[in-house]
Amino acid sequence: MKLFGRFTKEAKASIYGTPAEYELTGKIIRCNHCDHTQFKRTRPFSMVFAVALFKPVTLECENCGNIIWFSKAPRMRE
Repeated sequence: MKLFGRFTKEAKASIYGTPAEYELTGKIIRCNHCDHTQFKRTRPFSMVFAVALFKPVTLECENCGNIIWFSKAPRMRE
């Protein structure tokens, strides 16, 4: 079971990325719901029309799962 658990964890990290802090225009992005600063970058699949036209970026809060949409891509903090 440990091997399967490690495999799924690595697969999720390769698909969704590892949690990190992001910034936009010099400000750290915080979750609107829980004020957390760690996010995973996700791909928006639900709104196909918006994705085709605007190329939005979404971040999912690592703590509560809240999804924040951006029209401009935020930068990962070092």
